Amino acid sequence: MLVLLLACPSGSDTATPDPDSGLTDSADSADTADTGLPPGDPRCPELLPDGWEAAGVLTQDWSSGKAAATMGDFDGYTWTGADGETYNLYSEPGWESVRFELDEPSCIYGVDVQFGQLPASATDIPFGLYADFGTNGMDFHPDQPWWTGSKSLSDSDTESWVNYTLPALYMDGPSLIYGANWRAGENGPSLSMDDDYSNAGDCANWDDCHSTLNYPGADDDTYYNGTTYPWAYDFLVRLHYLPVVQVPDEEKWFHVDSILSGSSNVSWGDYDDDGDDDLMTNGPTLYRNEGGSFTDVSGESLITVPGVGTSGGVWGDYDNDGCLDYFGLGGGYSAGDLLLHSNCDGTFADATLSSTISDWQAEYSCLGSGDPEYSPTAGATWTDFDNDGLLDLVQANFLCFDSYTDYPDKFWHNLGGGVFEDWSGTHGFDEDHYAGRGAESVDADGDGDLDIAIVDYVLQRNIYYENLGGNEFSDVATSNSFAGNATDVYSTRYFGHSIGLKWGDLDNDLDLDVVVANLGHPRFHHFSDKTNVLLNDGSGDFTDVAMERGIVYQETHSNPSLLDIENDGDLDLFITEVYGGRPTDVYTNDGTSTFTPARLYAGITTEGGWGSAVSDYDADGDEDYLAYSLFRNDAATGHWVELRLVGDVASNRAAIGAIAWVTAGGVTTMRSVSGGNGTGCQDSATLHFGLGGATTVEKVSVWFPGGETVEYTGVTADARWRLAESGGVSGF
Repeated sequence: MLVLLLACPSGSDTATPDPDSGLTDSADSADTADTGLPPGDPRCPELLPDGWEAAGVLTQDWSSGKAAATMGDFDGYTWTGADGETYNLYSEPGWESVRFELDEPSCIYGVDVQFGQLPASATDIPFGLYADFGTNGMDFHPDQPWWTGSKSLSDSDTESWVNYTLPALYMDGPSLIYGANWRAGENGPSLSMDDDYSNAGDCANWDDCHSTLNYPGADDDTYYNGTTYPWAYDFLVRLHYLPVVQVPDEEKWFHVDSILSGSSNVSWGDYDDDGDDDLMTNGPTLYRNEGGSFTDVSGESLITVPGVGTSGGVWGDYDNDGCLDYFGLGGGYSAGDLLLHSNCDGTFADATLSSTISDWQAEYSCLGSGDPEYSPTAGATWTDFDNDGLLDLVQANFLCFDSYTDYPDKFWHNLGGGVFEDWSGTHGFDEDHYAGRGAESVDADGDGDLDIAIVDYVLQRNIYYENLGGNEFSDVATSNSFAGNATDVYSTRYFGHSIGLKWGDLDNDLDLDVVVANLGHPRFHHFSDKTNVLLNDGSGDFTDVAMERGIVYQETHSNPSLLDIENDGDLDLFITEVYGGRPTDVYTNDGTSTFTPARLYAGITTEGGWGSAVSDYDADGDEDYLAYSLFRNDAATGHWVELRLVGDVASNRAAIGAIAWVTAGGVTTMRSVSGGNGTGCQDSATLHFGLGGATTVEKVSVWFPGGETVEYTGVTADARWRLAESGGVSGF
């Protein structure tokens, strides 16, 4: 018996970004092997089918191999589109496709297909292999074939394997590729499918389903290229391929060192000031770093407050006593945020009430009780609004998904003595409501004060508060292009689903650029922002160069991290991808903000990731990466220097917002101390500089917010240094 299983529709897409380097786009006819084939890609061995087995050619096949039905068996099954029209699964023209997964660069030699419906008389029947679009497991580019071919077939060939032999086709990897048949309505050629849906579930999980139906003409006014459904039955298509580049696990750049408690939000901070970065995760749960290994000290540190749970948070010394305090994000409606004050003995005290920081509000009731509730805080960052040396706090508040009601962001000015006052809706901070998910504060325009960037979800614009001085801010996101790429659809202006952000000098021109990770569904590709790489012109105006500099569109980008993999001085880019089965993207940077995909070599195995953070947790001179698992960097070969900054004159003690410049080998690079980044995450406050082949540090200078720029001597390479605003230099 056949059972119809459909998941929620998605839109496929026909936009055509540049393919990965080296891919061959061929439309040669695929005749039988004994007639000969055009030359294949020179990176591939020349093989004919009778030599495949000996050469180690593999076959990928999701089906049971037993033909049981075609789409004709689903005639009469209908759905109603967003346009109100009724569509028939069988009579509506559409694509029948199968997703194949290549874990390494591979050569493709052939594809076998079983058709269940063919014309009565011999007719050329095309089939093709198509490029992935968005890594969502369903969508591909119908107008971007890597290869198409045809065979003369008739109904006597149904339910028999038909082999399309290709000129060797090289595919970069890891990558997805789709084998697809166009069914032109009721009488068009249709693939056979099996009757095994036992592992399909509702197609919600990545590995549940591998076949897809796409109807370009259905709901095409709403969705970019019609309606796409994952299909619970497997179409009978199998791919023959040979991996040609394989990287052994031991040769990959990163390796899992310690699997800590899984957490969607993570923050590094040296709470005991012993020189090692400790880690706070959701809960809150505190892991003390014991020289590269970790101990859960949540109980003894007294961080647990009854009735309060946190989903991420940020470290900062708000009272300048030399001990890091912690602001934890409540993230929900029934429990508020949490301010933990360090007692400077390894324990913490709840200072939330005495600080007056609160997101308790009575305007909205997401829980439906009508009673006052807390605003859901998704991101936060410490900053210094007025350069008075006291850390202020920004809360990026999210939304109620039930009603899509946005909550206002909150801005807390530090009065000293552990007390904050609410600047929200004043001093230039907007009273409008947005669905905030991340925040970070830097001096992006180089004018000596800290600006504030907040990224927003549900197709809303992002916010950039320029610090004007004199306790005043102005949202200039639209004029400086931080808002995103606006698209007008009828009377509505859309931006993106921004989640996390990270600032850093991507092109080594000594100003701070920013990566904003956007979730963007293929069905809304025509008006939804993709991930932005915003280059700073030095004055705080930005240009998005993501596509032209090599960033490949992925549907579910969530949190960006910047780190120097090999200590060459360039910031490489990691981006997690939410939803199960979605891999973490890794790009190397050539120093000009041109990025090359490098997931094959990286060894980052996190799928369905969310938050992430960077630290040299084992103090071995390279930057490590945390995204659910902790990945130790084993790739770095260049020289390095690490700086821990201390504000002890006019700046905040943790030196949040400070910028350091290091010159080595005649090359100057810059790094900035973050008070919170991504979505509810925080990188290490210890600034890491890769020096490449340089063995001598020629110059070090640091700008401290609220203070001056200080130059230091005596800093040597391949060492860790504590630099005080007062001029002190000491190793740690």
